[in-house]
Amino acid sequence: MKGIYSHSKISTFEQCPYKYKLQYIDKIKPDLKNTIEAFMGGIVHETFEKFYKDKNLGLSPTREELLKFFEESWVKQFTKDIHFAKEYMTEENYKAIGKRFVVDYYERFKNQKIKVVALETEETMALPDGNEWHVRIDKLCADSKGNYYVCDYKTSSRKKSQEEADKDRQLGMYSIWVKDKYKDAKSVKLVWHMLAFNEDVFSERTDEQIDAHRKEVVEVIKQIDKATQENNFPANPSALCNYCLFQNICPSFQGN
Repeated sequence: MKGIYSHSKISTFEQCPYKYKLQYIDKIKPDLKNTIEAFMGGIVHETFEKFYKDKNLGLSPTREELLKFFEESWVKQFTKDIHFAKEYMTEENYKAIGKRFVVDYYERFKNQKIKVVALETEETMALPDGNEWHVRIDKLCADSKGNYYVCDYKTSSRKKSQEEADKDRQLGMYSIWVKDKYKDAKSVKLVWHMLAFNEDVFSERTDEQIDAHRKEVVEVIKQIDKATQENNFPANPSALCNYCLFQNICPSFQGN
């Protein structure tokens, strides 16, 4: 049966087939609601979305207004069942980091004039095998010369290398949707806002590279179909286990 796949969905399978089974097939709701890193990233995303929505309305949001929105959103949404993998870090530590991201980003982009075409998209596009691909772009911009910018906010403390950016499948796949939807696009540039470093990493894709991304996605979906038919979803222990929300029901984690 055909379905909708996403970057996070197939990445989960590649990282740990057992986690994929629990999350997407068994649809088990973990006892832990979220990781603190993902929670902080979500509040940062919401704050930036407000920033651009206000600007699109002709408003001029201030740094103080964005920090107030961040603080109120954090307090409203934070719960005690959020997972802290780094036990030496506290809620206040993460909140302070998130606020620094907001301030640094605001100072860099408050006067930017480029057109913001879309925010936090919820779109799909067809894959060659009949499945669909979920397109979730944090921020899509376009300049007057027909250059489109697929932007991704990254809150990781590890900077993305140029080599990693040039091979990144997530934004590479999104560029397919942009080229198809916006016929005036002369180029599609991929941008990672590395918030922890207050820097950006850029990349582009050739038609051949885009085709390779598409084929790779279809191949992973075939592997998922095969695993589903055979009910074969082995656990894949790694450093990522410390951030997994299914630790309490995973035999491999409990055995460590």
